Amino acid sequence: MQSTSGESAQCAMLEDEHPPEYHTIQPRAVIECIRTSSAPLPPSGSSQAFKVNGMIYVAAQVAALPRGGMAIGETAAVERIFLNLEAILKAAGSSFDRVVKTTVGFDS
Repeated sequence: MQSTSGESAQCAMLEDEHPPEYHTIQPRAVIECIRTSSAPLPPSGSSQAFKVNGMIYVAAQVAALPRGGMAIGETAAVERIFLNLEAILKAAGSSFDRVVKTTVGFDS
């Protein structure tokens, strides 16, 4: 996992989004930005996932290859999406066996 100054700023913004009264009810969130070179970066250049108090939130994935380009064909596209998800979960210290919820949308 690599961290950039923009990414750190993004995490800092997330931590500051909640007003102080929110923190009186729940302790301040611990937010970690997750990034791996084994999966493509989101178009915005933000993190591929965030770990908030131990729970991992992965950004939406498409059939993009880690070094650029797209997987061709429906089967290859679905396989690539799940390989990207697996790489991001691994970078966050997790795996598919710990996934609580996922939403999949596919348009051919």
